[in-house]
Formats: sequence, structure tokens, C-alpha cells
Amino acid sequence: MSVAIFDKTGTLTEGRPRVTDVIQLNEITTIASLSAAAVASISGSNNLHQRNALIKNNDAKSEQNNIALLTLAAIAEKGSEHPLAKAIVSYTQSNGIQQINDINVEEFEAIPGRGITAVYNGVTIKIGNQAFIQDQNIDLSSSIQLVGKLQREGKTTVLVSVNNSVIGIIGLLDTPKPGAKEAISALKSLDIQPIMLTGDNENTSKEIALSVGIERIFANVLPKGKVDVVTSIQNEQKKRYEHQRHHKFVAMIGDGINDAPALTAADIGIAIGSGTDVAIEAGKVVLVRDDIYDVVTAIEIARKTVSKIKQNLIYAFLYNVILIPVAATGLLYPAFAGIAMAASSVSVTMNSLTLQRWSPSSRKRSNK
Repeated sequence: MSVAIFDKTGTLTEGRPRVTDVIQLNEITTIASLSAAAVASISGSNNLHQRNALIKNNDAKSEQNNIALLTLAAIAEKGSEHPLAKAIVSYTQSNGIQQINDINVEEFEAIPGRGITAVYNGVTIKIGNQAFIQDQNIDLSSSIQLVGKLQREGKTTVLVSVNNSVIGIIGLLDTPKPGAKEAISALKSLDIQPIMLTGDNENTSKEIALSVGIERIFANVLPKGKVDVVTSIQNEQKKRYEHQRHHKFVAMIGDGINDAPALTAADIGIAIGSGTDVAIEAGKVVLVRDDIYDVVTAIEIARKTVSKIKQNLIYAFLYNVILIPVAATGLLYPAFAGIAMAASSVSVTMNSLTLQRWSPSSRKRSNK
């Protein structure tokens, strides 16, 4: 194996993003009438002062509009299974708006790797990343600087628009998994190049990648585009090592539905056991634990196993080369020849059992 391609969310990171910033923009005044109806039907009048304290305002907007931003985002996002959507819904509920599950949108559509579109009370709500909002021909001039600032802080930005007008930005932070940096360092020591492949924006992806030690990044990649990236890297490796005897494999490591096609396309698809059933089904290797270092362990086990197989073949070959001629000359009694053959099998088995005493090299160093 020469390359290990990692998905970001849920693979290199915890996969449990949390809302860190809720920034309201001027355009929210266009939905004031809807805000009052939505808030009244969802949460009544309890704990309104608590919610206001958790919103960052650029222009001192009314509390009604503050609540509307989160409320509308949560109502629209609750139909999505994406980790960012779940984080927004959870954050909204934890801040006093508990009954959003009782509110249903009239229409809902999820665009993989981009965002969602929903219709509620005749209002079209579009929530997603910067590329998605731009594709909808929605003006981003009022939000572009704030989006850039959040992204440079390593945060994922979600833009909320109503009736083709951006009303706010939600910033979320997903921290790297414990051991991610150690795992990437160990892969490099095994002469394996780590690469990040993600649908997130380039600034956020770069911050996460550099924090764990990955230099090569493919960002803003749609799910269907991940297959193209994997195929491109495979072709790149074939050209690079075309004069070598052994083929260099490309591995893809992921945990989500969006990763399944790429897992299938890679030479070796490694699925994280805590991921989706689709990803697990697509992976050729499934890691039972949610420990990113298990990727390194699996590679080391595979290499050690192949090494043992080669050792056993050499032992068996030399054993037979030496003793078969001896037996053919009649110098050994048949009974002794049978015992010698059994001893050959036992020696190979005992050599294989030494794998039980093996442990990952870098983990052994860290335990000294």
C-alpha cells in the first residue's frame, strides 16, 4: 500500500460537530411575520431570555428574529441524517425550542454534499455550504467575510437562506479524534502517504488536515466526485511505480453513506465500524472499534501476516529440499520420515503462532 485516503467527518474527526457560532444577518427582517407564528407554535413563551444570550448579533436584531433563525434551520434540517444537521437540531432543542419534531415541512430535498431545500408555511428555506448557496444564485455579499473568518478558525459554515435571501450563518466545530495525529505519523513511518478527501470547504479542511499532519487535501468534493479522485490517485500510483514488480495499492478509509462509492472503487476499502451500514457493506475491511489507529494496526497486521507466510514457505521448501533426497536414498526408515513430515507442519504452525505476541510497533514505543 502506498496511499491512504481519509474522509474527514467521522473518520479523522469525532463526527460530533457542535454549534459554536450563530450569526444573524440583516436580511432576516424579511421573515418577521413568519417568525412570530413559528415561535408561538413551537415553544410558547418559556426561556426566551436564555435563547437570546446564545445568539451573536451583528446588528442588534430583535429576539423574535434571533429565535426564528435557529427555529427555521432546525425545522428544515430535522429531516436530514447529516451530522451537521443533527448538531443544529440538537443545539436548537438544548436552548429551549423543544417541540420542533411536531412541526413538519411541506417539502424536503437533500442534495448530497451540498445542503437541503425545504418549504415551511409557504416559505422556501435553503441551508447548506457556500457552493450550494451560490448555485442557487443567492447573493452572498453580506456573508462572505464572516464565512471566511469562521473557516479560517477551522469551523464548518452553514448558510441559512429564506426566499433566496441569506438570513444567517451557523458555525460548527468538529475536533480531530484522539490518536488521529499519532495514526497519521505512524502511516508516514510505514512509507504510506495520507490524503484527506472531503466535501467540506478548503479553509476548514486545511486547518483539520494540518492539525493531524496531512499535507495533501482534496476539498469541496461531491460524493460522486470522490470516486473520480480515488481513480485518479490509483492511476497516478500506477504510473509512479510502473517499473516496480509489485503493485502499489490505494486504500480509502471512511464511515458515511457518501463514502460508500469511494470505498468500493479503492483497491482496499476500510470502513469504520461505528459508521453507516452502507459504508460497512462497501468496505473490504471493517474496523470494529472507533479508533483511527486501528487503520495502522490493520496494515501492520497484514504486512506481518504476509511476512509469516513467506517465512513458512521458505521453511517448508528448505525442509523438503534437504530431507526428500535423504528419504529417497533409503537412509531414513518410513516411520522416521513420517515423524519428520509432521515436525515440518508443527514448525510452520508454531512460527505462525508467534503472531499472538505481536503488537503495533509505535504503540509499543509509546508504552516504554
